[in-house]
Amino acid sequence: MPAIKFSEQWAKLKADQFKTGELFTTFRGYNPKKDKWYKDNTGKIYDVDLRGKTIGTARLVIVNHDWSTFLTEKDIQRDTYDHWTKKEFEGFLNKMYGSIEVFLIKLTFQVEDVV
Repeated sequence: MPAIKFSEQWAKLKADQFKTGELFTTFRGYNPKKDKWYKDNTGKIYDVDLRGKTIGTARLVIVNHDWSTFLTEKDIQRDTYDHWTKKEFEGFLNKMYGSIEVFLIKLTFQVEDVV
């Protein structure tokens, strides 16, 4: 089974939000190979791993794209932490990708099971 891996316990992964049937998003930096892989695996169930430990499973339901600069603060908070502003997200992007303007793959999952 493929896995979607997280190194940080974003708000969406905490017990009060990571529940069967709930949707969550995650952004990944775009590259054509990754994009094709995710598109080819839409509909499949993934292990959801947090810091090397499986916390549940989720089905990949939507793959689309967006520029980081077009994300709203609500999009950012839904994906990261409830209190994050656009400025904090830009700092994170700069640390991860060396830029605040990043073309992203936006993955939407539906939680299937919680371990």
